[in-house]
Amino acid sequence: MSDPAGSVDVPPWVLVDVSNVAHGFPQVRPPKLRNVELVFEALRAANLRYSAWADGNLRYVIDRGDELADLIELGQIAEVQGEQADERLLAEANELLRSGTPVYLVSRDRYARHPEARGIPRVEFTFDTKDQVELRPPLKDLLRSTGYAAAHPDLMPLTGNTPCRHPRVKHQRTNGAVVTVCLRCGKSTASPSRDKAPIARRSR
Repeated sequence: MSDPAGSVDVPPWVLVDVSNVAHGFPQVRPPKLRNVELVFEALRAANLRYSAWADGNLRYVIDRGDELADLIELGQIAEVQGEQADERLLAEANELLRSGTPVYLVSRDRYARHPEARGIPRVEFTFDTKDQVELRPPLKDLLRSTGYAAAHPDLMPLTGNTPCRHPRVKHQRTNGAVVTVCLRCGKSTASPSRDKAPIARRSR
């Protein structure tokens, strides 16, 4: 029997960066649809909810372009026409975060040009020659309450029934209370300060 205390109160949502997954790690040319299928199969086996986004040009460079087009037509993958999917992918991630849903992003991309990606923990992947994928952290950890915090430690804790899993910044009030403020939704928590030294601003 599973331990209810160890399970998440809000099931996470997983977003798949299809283009990044298709290129694989180690990277392959041309990108492989099989990589994407392996990730989808693993997510379904773990009963995790997910959505997937692909760059508009991927269907023209991937090894099985017609089959990718079929998946897009069936609505299993969302395609961003004429541009990279990064903005749309991160927009959905942040919308889910604002709604209180824990989010993971399956990608090895660091999204250096997108500071809004800093609060979204990654699930990274490695593909081997035996047609298998290794995902880190393991998908089973995503369904435990400790899994999300372990993947991204600089997060605010759950607050009642409205979890906030966003990056945080700390500062000190003049009355001596330490206030933790979410950089995205503005939610804050206060606690008495143990000392008089100001706490440095920090972000990820």
